[in-house]
Amino acid sequence: MICKYSDIADTPLNQPLPQAPRAAPAPTSREKLLEAVESLSNALNEAQKLRDLDDIKADLNGYRKYCDRACELLDSTEDRAPGATKLIRRGLPEIDKRIKRTIEDIQEMSKALCKKTRNAESPLEPLGIEINQYAGELSTKDYLKSERTVPRITRVLGNYCRHLPEEKRGYACELIEEINNEEELSDKLNKIELILTYLEPQIEIEMKSSTHQFNSKQLEPTIGIITALPKEFTAMKILLENTAPFKVPGQGAGRRYCLGKLPSNDSDYHSVVLALADMGNNIAALRASLLLEHFPNVTSIIMNGIAGGVPHPNKSDEHVRLGDIVVSDHRGVVQYDFVSDKITEKEHRFPPRPPSSSLLEAVRLLEASEIEGNHPWLKYIDLGVDKLKFHRPPEVKDILVSSENSKEVIPHPHDQKRTDGQPRVFYGPIASADSLLKNPIKRDELREKFKIKAVEMESSGIADATWNREIGYLAIRGICDYCDSNKGDDWQGYAAIIAAAYTKALIESI
Repeated sequence: MICKYSDIADTPLNQPLPQAPRAAPAPTSREKLLEAVESLSNALNEAQKLRDLDDIKADLNGYRKYCDRACELLDSTEDRAPGATKLIRRGLPEIDKRIKRTIEDIQEMSKALCKKTRNAESPLEPLGIEINQYAGELSTKDYLKSERTVPRITRVLGNYCRHLPEEKRGYACELIEEINNEEELSDKLNKIELILTYLEPQIEIEMKSSTHQFNSKQLEPTIGIITALPKEFTAMKILLENTAPFKVPGQGAGRRYCLGKLPSNDSDYHSVVLALADMGNNIAALRASLLLEHFPNVTSIIMNGIAGGVPHPNKSDEHVRLGDIVVSDHRGVVQYDFVSDKITEKEHRFPPRPPSSSLLEAVRLLEASEIEGNHPWLKYIDLGVDKLKFHRPPEVKDILVSSENSKEVIPHPHDQKRTDGQPRVFYGPIASADSLLKNPIKRDELREKFKIKAVEMESSGIADATWNREIGYLAIRGICDYCDSNKGDDWQGYAAIIAAAYTKALIESI
């Protein structure tokens, strides 16, 4: 592909050539200039013939060699044809400048696009950030890197186009298809610039429309979800769709939320608001009250997160293990520290707070579907684990010890209803108090008295707050410990994911 040149003697034009033996005449300055122009033309062709990645480096080497040959020829003609040489030298850098200028324009337009979408809480915001990131990776010094970046940019531009009305997608989609078929880097970059120029006003219109939809739809959520820990909040957030942050104007904490959507079983969607509280029933009750005041269309609140499990090694069908899911049933929440402390006994005086009847109906229908072999939460568990890397710990770390002797390991009973590596779902009352329970004897007493399946620190506050507003609630918990001396953090991340996954599956079934 690259021509090889012999050395050219710099012979004065008025010197006579030898008659014998007859030699080829030395090229004139005019001929050298023409060859320089030809080399520049070849260089431009080589710079733009960017095909498969394996050929790019070789082509660029050819481009550089042609440019170098042109420079060499121009050096030899500068004294005899300074005007023409200067003119051609002026055109030599344009080969690089053309691509460099286009890349710089793309980067500037991408920055502006990112800034514009970031100013509005819109689904376009992550796309703006992504296009700006990839545009920044375009290089004016490394064309191979730029070539590899072009498909990433076109992918994001394609995602942008999907946000446009159908009648306005055609032109941009055609350009994207042309980019995929182009062989020349400069042509690809020119078309990317054209798409950005076309999309800018369209995105501005769509951004305003999306913001209006955000205000009119997402600010009217009907389901609230509250978590106590950041890892619980994150596990739930990544499973929501069309998420956007929102802050209620005013002073003080408890005004920041994550708004999102989840599909429903009638091809519509549920608008959801997610809030982060803290540990303890008092703060959970306060957070629920604020949420219901800020979002008056919410009809139910789900308390979602991790909890201690209540094992029953003598009854396999009641034996809750680490990595299982517990959902509050019609008996709701037992506030076990609401007592009358007498000399002879402690009398529990907590008021009954049954969960939402509509949510309980959805739970029972999901349970019926599970009997048929359907487990829609499993795919969301896989998705959450993949995104957050909170993997399920190995079974050897599911250690149960005797309630009386912490050094005595109790074997788990065989359970025919259990599938290895998957959580089993239990339905029953959940115990709640403002104290962190690490006493297995107390745990077993609560199990025998109230038939509880889990122990935590927030749901009774949620139950009181929702009861006061005549709103329904439900508690969904992933099991991370046994409320004993072995209480630790190993299972917490996975427990947060499985609780979020079941919550998502439940809401989508409604």
